[in-house]
Amino acid sequence: MSTDVTVVQREAQFGPNPAELQPQVFAPMPVVDWIKIALRGVREQRTVLILDSNKVVAVVVLWSPKLDITEI
Repeated sequence: MSTDVTVVQREAQFGPNPAELQPQVFAPMPVVDWIKIALRGVREQRTVLILDSNKVVAVVVLWSPKLDITEI
């Protein structure tokens, strides 16, 4: 449990881990998790997912409430 807290604290201070933003990290995940990240993820994660070949995921990125006009 303490590792989860330290990860959250580190991300709050330094931003997300760049290794977690790489496309190969998304590959083993189910599409449902991709959609969750597309809606709730950070800018870098949305950038990776909007270029994904799965059009459903790309469209969900466009529905994200965090999406900014500069990201399109």
